[in-house]
Formats: sequence, structure tokens, C-alpha cells
Amino acid sequence: MKLFSFAIAATAALASSQGLANITFANAPKQTEAQAKYFTWENQAGGLHCATKGKMAELVGDPYKCYIKLDECKASLDTLTGKIAPEMVQLFADLAEIDPAGTKANFINTCPGDGPAFVESLAVRGLGYTRDTKHAKLLQNIVAGERVKNIGPGWRSDVTEALHFMGSKEAAEASFKNLLSHTSQDPEYKDIILWDFARWNSDAGVEFCQAALTDDAQKKTHDACILYLGKRKVTAAIPLLQRMFEKHENVTLKAYGQMGDKALLKDIKAFLDDKDGQPGRTRIPALVAAANYGDKEALTELLTWASGKKPMSKKDKEKAAKAKKPAKPDDKVDQEFIMYASMESLLLTDKGAIDQMNKALQAAASKQDEKQWKGFLYPTVALAQRGDTKAIASLAELINHPKEDIRNAAVAAVGGREADEGEYWYFAGNGFVADKRIAEALEKYWTAESKKENKSRAIRALGTTQAMLVPTAK
Repeated sequence: MKLFSFAIAATAALASSQGLANITFANAPKQTEAQAKYFTWENQAGGLHCATKGKMAELVGDPYKCYIKLDECKASLDTLTGKIAPEMVQLFADLAEIDPAGTKANFINTCPGDGPAFVESLAVRGLGYTRDTKHAKLLQNIVAGERVKNIGPGWRSDVTEALHFMGSKEAAEASFKNLLSHTSQDPEYKDIILWDFARWNSDAGVEFCQAALTDDAQKKTHDACILYLGKRKVTAAIPLLQRMFEKHENVTLKAYGQMGDKALLKDIKAFLDDKDGQPGRTRIPALVAAANYGDKEALTELLTWASGKKPMSKKDKEKAAKAKKPAKPDDKVDQEFIMYASMESLLLTDKGAIDQMNKALQAAASKQDEKQWKGFLYPTVALAQRGDTKAIASLAELINHPKEDIRNAAVAAVGGREADEGEYWYFAGNGFVADKRIAEALEKYWTAESKKENKSRAIRALGTTQAMLVPTAK
């Protein structure tokens, strides 16, 4: 998921949408009830200055010191862990309120003059992190109807992410459909929507994606749409996917393997023949797809890659046979091969193939060599994402491993990576593990971490983890 990709754009959009022009104190509007709770109108050289008070002063001053991005201050952690004061949640709700009659996001309880800016964005994020769907209407209003066209890419992204973190299909689906309908120059937020639709077993994005794959103006959404259509088994879209194959090989193979149409095996095997001897990263998605259709030869090769060894190509086997010499496979173990095979195996659907792969993953996960950490971390991640209880416990420990590369890779794999679904499948896979032990480990990571960017990644991962658990309200 490409979360937070619009931070700079959002800042610019917010500044322009708020109309933060100089307002004289004499012409200051009458305060709303909410504004009166959080601001005092002050005369500053004839201009209107909004002095903060109450929970607003705490949010932008001590103790939280939040500015622009909630994830960079402790308010995000407190909200996600349920430790935020109810009055602060009410502040978020008040700040997110807009004029429902307007065609833009006209926030009615913020500062109309000189005062704290971008607090609306903090509030939207905070409401998502509460996971309390009683606040969903406030988020829905921001992108309702024609307003979705006028609010700017920053807001479309912010609201999408907030509804995603809220974790409720019922709260998000209608707004997500409206957000999909808008043709945007920055449509990365649509990848998040399609990821959620697939997870919710919702066909709400099928019509959009079928149209998008025939529209070059929508090309930024093509990868996400290809994978989504595959996961939803939209066999009517197979001709579209076949046209996409040449320029989108990797993700189309993923979709082929999910489609459930054995006629696709011909295309998959043709790809494997054409890519004989190619690196694992090229072949493994096709091997998984073929294994899903019962191809035993493909599964055997996949298991070889999963052991860290490079299988012999058909060409090399044929040469050895002609020379009447025994075939000699390369016995060198490469942790990158294990990583690719482990994460791609999350797309296996054939039960027999899953069972065999799980045994290979368990064997790899047990070999904990810190110098070859990818070779045990990613099998652990793959097993954990499949729901293996023992692997989940191990992954929770790896999130706080003494070695920085290991713990940061673990955080990335449970929601901390800024990536579209499928774009970095080898490092993130499904991108979450819905388990409280992971949430607890991420909170511990955040508390011990000193780097701001790493703390923010942990917040994203925690938000994703919590979103996959049961929301606090329905």
C-alpha cells in the first residue's frame, strides 16, 4: 500500500483549500461552539490570531507537538492503543466537520486567520486510528458526491487512508466507490481501495478496473487492477489481462494464478519455457501460478528455489543428457531465492502445494543465521501471514530483534512499507498479520526506537495491524 505518498501534496492542497488569507480582527467571524472550545480570537496588529487552548493546545503544543502528520507525534500511538483522552477524540471529530452544503471541504471549526494550520489532516488521520465507525460519516462527507472532484489529491489520499485504517467495509465501501470514480492525476490512493476490496471479497471495483485496463490515462492503476481482478476471479477480464501480460508480466502471473481458470496454464507454461534458466525472481511467480493448477513439475522447481538452491534449466539438463554426463545442480544456498519463493508462496491456493511449501518454510525459518537473515525472516513472515501461530510468535520477537536490518524488515512486512500491493510483494506479501502479539511488538518497537522515520513506519504497521482486527464499533 502506498500510504502517505501525498504528504507534500497534501500540505500544499491544505494550504490552498483553507484560504488562509489575512483576516482582520474587526471582521472576524463569530466563533462556532467548537471553535470557542479550542481557540481564543486575538487582535494581532489588527489581524485575527487564533490562540490555542484546551485540547487544541495539547495537540499542537505540549505534550504532543503535532504538525502536519499525526504519525510523527505520540498522539498517533496513543490513539491506536486506546490511550488517547476522549476529549482529544472529540477534538478530532470537531476539526473534521465540514459544511455539508459546500462543494469543497470547507472545515467549519478550524482557525480562519493566523493560527495552527493542517490540523484537519491530523484529525482525519486520528479518526481513522480510533477505528470507531461512529465517526465514519465525518470522513465520508469530505469525499461525498461531486466534492470528491474538488478537494484535491491530498484529501482524497488522506480520507482513503483514514477509512482503510478504520477497518470497516460498511463504513468505507460507498466512499471508496466514489473515490474510484474520479479520474485523478495522482491515483495511488486507488491501490489502497482495491487492496481493501479484494480483502473484503467485494466486487465493487470490478467495473472500474475493467474500464481502467482499456484506458491509458488510468495506467497508474493497472498493476493494482490486474491483481484485484485476479483475486476476484473475474474470468471475463482474462482477455484484458492477456493484453497486459507483455508489459506487466509479474503482476499478471500473480493474477493468472488466482483466477481459477486452468486454460491459463498454457500461457503460464509458455512463459516458463521462454524464461528457461532465468533468475528466480522472474520464474517464481509463474511457478506459483502453475502449481495452483496442479503442475507438479512447477511445484518441484518452486520447492527447490525455496531451499535456496537454483534448479537446473531444461537446456542444461538436455546438454548433460546429450553429453551422457550426470546433471549437476548448483548446491550453493542463496538467501534471496528463499525470500522470493517464501513470499510468492503466499499466493498458492492449491492445498497440497501449500502443505508442501509450509514444510519447506518451516525448515528455512528454523535456520536462524543473522548473516543470512533473509533466509529465515521471510519464511517466518510468510508462515505468519498464513496464520501459523508459532511463526507469529517468532515474528513478534523479530520486530524487536537487536539487528536493525532484521527488525526494520519485519516491520515493513506487517504494514510499515510504503508500497502498492504487489509492487514489493517480495518484501511485504499480504502486508499484515492480524494478531495482537504483532500489535504489542510494534508498540514496544515504537517506544524503543529513536529515528523519526522508523517510528512513523511502526505507526503505519500498527495502524494496519489494528485495522485487520475487529473494529471497536460497527
